Amino acid sequence: MLVLLSLLVVPAISSAKAEKDAVRLDKPHPVKDLAYGEFLFDYYQEKYFTSISKAMIAEKRGLLKHHQAQTQVLLGSLYVGYGMLDEAESIFSSLLKSATAKSVRNKVWYHLSEVYYKRGTYDKTINILESHIKKPRSSLKNDIELLLAQSFIAKGDLKEALVHLNKIKSKRGFSQFAKFNLASAHNALDNTEKAKALFHEVLKARSRGKNNLATALKDRAALALGSSHLKSEDWTKARKSFESIQLDGPSANTALLGLGWGFLRDDDPVGALAPWQELSSRNPSDPAVQEVLLNLPLVYEKAGALQDALNGYRAANEHYHNEFERLDGLQQTINETDWINSLTPPISFSFDPLDEVSKFNLPNTKLSNYLHQFYASHEFQESFRNYRELQRLKQLLNHWQRELPVFDEMIKSNIDRLNTLSPKAEKTVKNAQKLLLEGTEKLVDFTQRLNTAIAENNLTITATDNQANLLERLNSVEANLAKLPNIPDYDAERDRFRVIKGVLMWDLNETAIERRWERTKDKVFIEGQLELLEHRIQRVIAARGTHLERYDGFKIRIAELDQRLNQLQEKSLRAILHHRAYLKFIAKNIIAQHQLHVRNLQANTLFSIARLQDIAYTQEQERNFRSGDQKQPEEEKPGKATSTDISEPPSAPDAESGALPTTRDDTRVPLEVEERKSLFEGGFKSIFGIWD
Repeated sequence: MLVLLSLLVVPAISSAKAEKDAVRLDKPHPVKDLAYGEFLFDYYQEKYFTSISKAMIAEKRGLLKHHQAQTQVLLGSLYVGYGMLDEAESIFSSLLKSATAKSVRNKVWYHLSEVYYKRGTYDKTINILESHIKKPRSSLKNDIELLLAQSFIAKGDLKEALVHLNKIKSKRGFSQFAKFNLASAHNALDNTEKAKALFHEVLKARSRGKNNLATALKDRAALALGSSHLKSEDWTKARKSFESIQLDGPSANTALLGLGWGFLRDDDPVGALAPWQELSSRNPSDPAVQEVLLNLPLVYEKAGALQDALNGYRAANEHYHNEFERLDGLQQTINETDWINSLTPPISFSFDPLDEVSKFNLPNTKLSNYLHQFYASHEFQESFRNYRELQRLKQLLNHWQRELPVFDEMIKSNIDRLNTLSPKAEKTVKNAQKLLLEGTEKLVDFTQRLNTAIAENNLTITATDNQANLLERLNSVEANLAKLPNIPDYDAERDRFRVIKGVLMWDLNETAIERRWERTKDKVFIEGQLELLEHRIQRVIAARGTHLERYDGFKIRIAELDQRLNQLQEKSLRAILHHRAYLKFIAKNIIAQHQLHVRNLQANTLFSIARLQDIAYTQEQERNFRSGDQKQPEEEKPGKATSTDISEPPSAPDAESGALPTTRDDTRVPLEVEERKSLFEGGFKSIFGIWD
């Protein structure tokens, strides 16, 4: 996934000028959508699950008006990392062309095809390489041709694989691993000379410092080269290749076996003893060690040490018998116990659905001696990772399902609280309705008075409190003056009254317009408040029904989620059981192949023991025949027959006592049984394809 991210993304800038064409991810570009910026922030923080969630939410809410395509392409790269290859391919097919340059697109498609190849989906690999990559650069073109050739070899289409291998004109830019893969491809197609040349290049390559991986690769190349020399019967070069392999590496056992065959086939059985004796002391579950237990007695036999050969064959037979029983017990272990769970640590995952799962650790068990190559294979690693992912998914589903009753309790608690608050709400609603009614009546009265004052130009209605007090006092003074007699003595008071009242009326007239506007605003404000009060009364009245409806919806949704979780639980359980059965099936087949190999070796061992015993019986019979011819003329007298005249067939020599004949003094009698190599057609076949 990190490869795809590095290919697709360069930092986005928020201040750059927007491009006229489609926004390219492999170039700086402006951020126009806030949701896209948030997505990129989490993306760069490597919070991939959070970024995926935010991108999906933003897409659902329509918040990606300018960066829909770019977000989808980046989501596709995340999907590749999480194994959602079909979704990623669908996105890349429709959007990658407009989002990146051609060179970047080709690299993205190539890495996606590599993921498919590692998963064993060879048809998908070939389809992507042939359909989506257009005019690649020369360095990438060679990688593409090699991957195509490997895919066709894996499918068994050797003719088409050869076509693509022949298109690789230059190995410049190839890594040592790519050269090794290229050599292996040529080797699979019997292009021996090309394969040898490439293996030599891998062996001659310089490595910086101590690099265990580089050393193991060179050992693999030397092993393949030695095997190729064995097939072409170049024994000296084969031995030289095998001798260059480190004795404590993963290829050491097979190299020791091949080295012994190089000596033996070059008529040097003594030279084969040293590597084969060293090999015989190693892990007895290794097929190379098991084969050498049969090969060592063969060396003794060729050297004339028939008794040592017979003892070796018998020891090998006992070992094969015990090994077969051990393998049979391992088969029972795989069948009867939950073997796959013994490989996994206790289930303890985070609740992040896309968090990394723990890696596989080789268990220290007897089965590991036979299945270590399977454990190291990409097939097992992917299957084990999927199995752990399924375990984590089932744990998450269990966790989520256990939390559903909590939501039910929350809904019940909210309904109980709603029922508790209902009487209080009803009382408040009644008070509010009463207040609304009173307020509405007063508002109507106030509106009528205001309209009358405006229509009749009544200045008093807009008076302030002080002005209203003065006006009231003036009215009282006016009433008192009216009670006085109409004589000149009161004219001065009446004039003062008229002046004061005139000043007050002038003041009222000056502020009348402003006061009327303020009263009009007060009326509008009161109307708004009464309308708001009425709206809130209606909301409170409808609140109970609305909340109960929402809670009913939540109950239905929780029930649906519970049903869906049950379905997913069943589906995940079936997938877990399928993976268990699949891994068990492969493990049992590997053990069965070991059993078949051991049975083959044991059958050849029994055949060799019978062959030596037949030789011993034949030579003993020949000696008895010769000694009988010499004694018969002296002992033969007519009429005196005894019980000794009836000859009994000689018994086979006691092999346990070491009574095996030698070819030192006797001429061996060729028997038909000696010409038979094995109970199987063609005889015994070594790991290296050598028949003997």
